[in-house]
Amino acid sequence: LSGSRTLKVTADVIGGSGRTLQMSLRGAYDASFTDSQYAVSLPSTATFPVGSVSATVNAGTMTIAKATDSQASNVTLGASDVSLGKFTVNAYGERIKVETLKVGMINASTTAALTIRNVRVMVNGGQVGSTTDVPYGTSFAANTGTSFTTNFYVTPGTPATVEIRGDMVDSNGTDSIANGQIVAIQTVLVGGALRANAIPQVSLGTINVPSQDNVLGNNLTIASGSMALTKQSNYGAQTIVVPQTAYKLASFNL
Repeated sequence: LSGSRTLKVTADVIGGSGRTLQMSLRGAYDASFTDSQYAVSLPSTATFPVGSVSATVNAGTMTIAKATDSQASNVTLGASDVSLGKFTVNAYGERIKVETLKVGMINASTTAALTIRNVRVMVNGGQVGSTTDVPYGTSFAANTGTSFTTNFYVTPGTPATVEIRGDMVDSNGTDSIANGQIVAIQTVLVGGALRANAIPQVSLGTINVPSQDNVLGNNLTIASGSMALTKQSNYGAQTIVVPQTAYKLASFNL
């Protein structure tokens, strides 16, 4: 090559909150150049060390997004411990402890009362906090919903998976799911300001998780199977001569 060139170094900075970062070539031994025509090494005439300006790694942040494998198919009416939503949690800058999460259930198509039974929060496959019933709403403002104590840590570069599970049963006494008033459900992790529910482990203080607006799971249709019982056409009326043992009285298709 001839003339001048710009050497650029890029990297993903996933940890080191509050620390100063600077890249540099400390001496001629850090740079090696070879003449492309004569295949001989060339010495560097630069004044070392050669470096960039320093940068400070910001305090820890956290993002939550719906997971790509979050439940998207129909859920079965009356089923127990159904996966209702799955979310990926990433920490940046430093390890972060998430002390609580607020969960809501959305159904905007009806005003019928609804409370989903036995809702629990799973982190990386294990339950955190208690199991409780979660009432639905047509929407959830910042810092509303049902609070779950979670107390889990997320390390930069190692995302955590949060899953919400519950029974497809309305526990408020009217069972709006079974009687068909509720036919769909959507899980939401409630975010916004004033949550202060997570603690960066280096810079300390508190941050809001989710820091953005509410994070929604997929809208799930609550479905039920059907069953039909009919008389088998090739088994007609019978004339019985008594006594009989283990006599076939009827035949049906289910």
